[in-house]
Amino acid sequence: MNNPIYDVSFAGSVITIGGSTITEFVDDSNPIDIQDTETCNIEWSCNGQMIRTVKPAAVILSITVIPGSASDNSLRRIWKERLCNGGSMNLSAANSNLNCSIRPGNPKFPSFTFSGGTCISGAAAVTANGQGKMGGNTYTFAFQEVT
Repeated sequence: MNNPIYDVSFAGSVITIGGSTITEFVDDSNPIDIQDTETCNIEWSCNGQMIRTVKPAAVILSITVIPGSASDNSLRRIWKERLCNGGSMNLSAANSNLNCSIRPGNPKFPSFTFSGGTCISGAAAVTANGQGKMGGNTYTFAFQEVT
């Protein structure tokens, strides 16, 4: 019996977000993570019938990159533009929607597009582990739509 071999490598993948191209991902953590997104709530009626109610929810996407890389600098710029720092912030950037596309390096996989987004968290500084190696910087975004 011939069992197929599937190439599920993320190598060569490109993420474009806020006009920046992100390609320098860490190798010791998840370079990209998309949380499960709930689409509805369910309840039961007194007659034992399931009732479904639509649940609006954001799509949460995290990107972890090599600290100090061009990708890190680009994501940090996006994060800083949306940071309320010392009581002030860049309102035009904070109120603008981000778009994101993920193009896997393997052409057998489709590209994904996210829109209506914002940066919700990011790395304020570098971190290090017990062996003295810097950890990847993670930036997290929320999007209204995915296609």
